[in-house]
Amino acid sequence: MNYSDPLPTLFPGAAGRVVGTLVLRHVDGDAATTITALSRASAVGARQVTTIVTRLALLGLVTRSGDDDVGIVRDHVMWPALTGVHRPRPLVEEAVRRIVAETVLARAGSPAFRVVVAGPVAEGTAVSFADQLLVGLLGAGTLASEDIALLQRRLSQATGNSCTVSIFRDLDEARIAWGPTTPQVVQEPVEAGPT
Repeated sequence: MNYSDPLPTLFPGAAGRVVGTLVLRHVDGDAATTITALSRASAVGARQVTTIVTRLALLGLVTRSGDDDVGIVRDHVMWPALTGVHRPRPLVEEAVRRIVAETVLARAGSPAFRVVVAGPVAEGTAVSFADQLLVGLLGAGTLASEDIALLQRRLSQATGNSCTVSIFRDLDEARIAWGPTTPQVVQEPVEAGPT
């Protein structure tokens, strides 16, 4: 999965590039643009941009005035979803928290531990499946190898990228093991809940 430019990856072709450009404008607070500017920014011909924008106008995402002016309907309910796809880091972190809770913390007797993430997926710079999501469980003691394998499999499926789960004593050990990437804490220690 390409996390650095996800919309054109999910929706290949001209429409994905135009929508990706509009999402950037929405995020930056630009409520208006032109067909010419969209064409230049998305590297899509003006005629094709006009067709795509006309469809988006029918969906209510944009407005048209004149031959060239395009307005972004900032209150449209789909913009937050499209923005979420464009900035997936919070979605990745939430998936990590949820899957760790479902697979490890839900078990009786599971220790309390911190969860950290790092690597290209966590940083939003991944461009291919080979770019990994690194997940560290700090102070988790010893988990069964099948628990770690299940976590890796579920997180790989959830992100569309390879995932490695490691157990570390503390954040310093994770930093040493992972090298130049910076671990981010996504969950503080929580006690296991009843099963």
